[in-house]
Amino acid sequence: MRSLVFLVVALASAAAVANAAPGASMLPTPLDQYRDPAGAGLWDVLRHRAAADPFNLVAAGIFVAAILHTFLTAKIRHWAHVVEERHAAALRARTRPGLEGEVSFSGQVLHFLGEDAGQRGSGGAPWPGRKP
Repeated sequence: MRSLVFLVVALASAAAVANAAPGASMLPTPLDQYRDPAGAGLWDVLRHRAAADPFNLVAAGIFVAAILHTFLTAKIRHWAHVVEERHAAALRARTRPGLEGEVSFSGQVLHFLGEDAGQRGSGGAPWPGRKP
């Protein structure tokens, strides 16, 4: 199913690019098209580029969120363990039987959010000369 969705999105994207008008805007916008004010400071340039192409603001927000996530992963994993410990204590205090191996959904979500890019794939990839 994922392959089918990927194929449909890829074909639709290719069709959109093929049918685009010759003067249509493409991402990323070339730097010379921004026409930044001469002698402007960093914030002025960023404001001007965000006004010229609002997608720059979205991209900057995603970038800042990724940087913050990198530094917060250890704290998020800590929160996941705290939530799971509270859930386990609530299960022990429960008088009626629960499901075997029941886990905290919130704890699992926090564990997922507490992963960083290295744990999701690139850090586990076999690199030349790297010992397992």
